Amino acid sequence: MKRRAVTIAVLLALLVLLGAAANTGPVLAADRALFLFVQHHLRVAWLDAVFLHLTLLGDALLILTLLVWAALFVRRPFLGDAIVALLVTAAAVALAKHLFAHERPPALVEGLRVIGPSLTKFSFPSGHTTTAVAVAWVLSQRFPAAAMPLLTLASLVAFSRVYNGVHFPADVLAGALLGSAIALAVGAARPALDRLWAHLDRSQPRGRALDALLLALIGLLLTWQAFKTKMVPDSWRWPLLVVGVASCLMAYHRARPLLRRQLR
Repeated sequence: MKRRAVTIAVLLALLVLLGAAANTGPVLAADRALFLFVQHHLRVAWLDAVFLHLTLLGDALLILTLLVWAALFVRRPFLGDAIVALLVTAAAVALAKHLFAHERPPALVEGLRVIGPSLTKFSFPSGHTTTAVAVAWVLSQRFPAAAMPLLTLASLVAFSRVYNGVHFPADVLAGALLGSAIALAVGAARPALDRLWAHLDRSQPRGRALDALLLALIGLLLTWQAFKTKMVPDSWRWPLLVVGVASCLMAYHRARPLLRRQLR
């Protein structure tokens, strides 16, 4: 436990140092040079389409959707870890972005062509990278055989943020540091999460109620994201709506026996 705490402290210290140095001197020059190298030398047409879609695997709502649906069909203890990781990540990223207040590449690089939605909020750290890395590490602890594919996907999400022109490399590195620290913290809390989740087994009414609640929440959020935000490409809007409606229908299916029992 002590070693884990020291590792978390070191990762967070590196994050703070990187945040302080990323806008000054040689770190700034190296960060910009690497970003421009990716933009000018690694972009090709077919990869544009790949990373336009692959980057969404770092979207917290999409990850939550995939995990909740997966938990309906496989053993479910991993879901509690992942939900806690997503919640902590959302709070930590929002706090860090406002503390460091780094501008995104489109505001600093003239003539930059952004792939996908052009974001305007602060850049440091990358939220998609933090989310992908945190969830990949958390799931790897539950499913060690899947560690390599999960971490590879997280790495591709991280690279896509630079490739798509919405983050500098320092933002992505910071996201990886923060995501790793969050995963370690969630891992330390896993015994407590397991005890909590044992009371929410899907064979019990409270477990079915949780399923219905999560599915209904996802359905509403997906429907909202499909048409009311600029966070996703236009080609994703109708698929998100379909999955949102399906989630709401599944929520009703899970809740119906409970409702009947209450009405008797």
